[in-house]
Amino acid sequence: MNIPSSSMGPTRTVARKAVEQPPADKPKKSTEGLNLPPNARHYWDEDKAKWVRRLKDVAIPLMFRREYTGLENIPGEDKSYIVGSTHQSMFDAVFVAEVPGKRPFGSMAAIEEFRGPIGKLLRDYGTFPVDRYGEYEGDFPDPVEHAAEICDQGKPFAFYPEGRIYADKQVYPLKSGIGRIAMNSKVDYTLPVAQHFGKDTKSRWGETFVGGLLSAAAGAGVYVGLAGMPGVMGGLGGVIAGAAVGGLAGYLTGPKDDNARTTIQTVLGAGLGAVGGAALGATVGASQIPTDILVPAAAGLTGAAGLGMTYHWTHRPVAFMEVGKPIEVAPYRERAAASDDPKAAWKEGAKLTADHHAAMAQAKFNITGEEQRFKMDQEGNEWGLQPDGKWVRVERNAEREWVPIQESGKKPE
Repeated sequence: MNIPSSSMGPTRTVARKAVEQPPADKPKKSTEGLNLPPNARHYWDEDKAKWVRRLKDVAIPLMFRREYTGLENIPGEDKSYIVGSTHQSMFDAVFVAEVPGKRPFGSMAAIEEFRGPIGKLLRDYGTFPVDRYGEYEGDFPDPVEHAAEICDQGKPFAFYPEGRIYADKQVYPLKSGIGRIAMNSKVDYTLPVAQHFGKDTKSRWGETFVGGLLSAAAGAGVYVGLAGMPGVMGGLGGVIAGAAVGGLAGYLTGPKDDNARTTIQTVLGAGLGAVGGAALGATVGASQIPTDILVPAAAGLTGAAGLGMTYHWTHRPVAFMEVGKPIEVAPYRERAAASDDPKAAWKEGAKLTADHHAAMAQAKFNITGEEQRFKMDQEGNEWGLQPDGKWVRVERNAEREWVPIQESGKKPE
């Protein structure tokens, strides 16, 4: 992504707009209806976590191919670490959760996310709420301090240091959370992770051939069942054909791109279509439609739907994830402790954040092959690559866009 120059040129300093805060006398929102963990702190329900892992192990391969690299870089179970990952969609946590595996771990999310079934999942799966603007009633922990407490319990902690979702192939400048949590805890490592969702470009002739055979077999089975055993079997055949056709229709009308959210929406649409198609098919199959019309139609539709599902299976998007080499935190703490500078801890945290960003960007490049256009220097400054090849200082404005603030022909170290 190119960093656009302003109309006044790249040397313009962008005025920061004050963040609008609610009036002091404005009543705070109630947390009623939110599925918050006890005391709004980290909470882990291992029994429910086991069921989530089982469901994930079944559902995710049906919707995505997974290509993971660098899993050997995950520290052992006797080590604590902070997983700092890129953030492309609301469902990234499903894949990031595979880094700690079966270990209990902590995370954070905006308090607004703790609603409905997703809120219950967050509550029981180690996530604590963040009331970013102080809008809600109750006592909420400081995010950095509570994350550090979780790390000091020896647990991994996973979050998204970019601070928001970015759906493209870039790694944007990080907020200060990685460095602050690491420097305020006894955590052993930070672990850079990059994720990306993309098209499957590999040929799947074997899977296509098997899918074609199964589709033909399904169509033939419906034909035999309907032709030889009318009545009840006709209704059963209608259920099968209707579910197949309804599922295919639900898939075809669903959104199409490589984003995790829309992929899941499409699969859910296919499931609802299958249920509706099955109900309609049962009614039609048990009706008095002449068999010389119903039988070939149901069999043909079943076979065609099977081919459509085969196409989905062989073309489902790929969830890429690369785990970079862990960054040991101890050297940063040791340098801060040995310094007389009162800001030494902050400075070392900024260096750690920059090093983590560089590792995330390298992992993203390894996945996508796209040049990374953002860097961070050892003083905590953010840099962006201009279309003319120059690196300039950038900052995020009130619209959360990264814009130039200072011209420099130098590339950050």
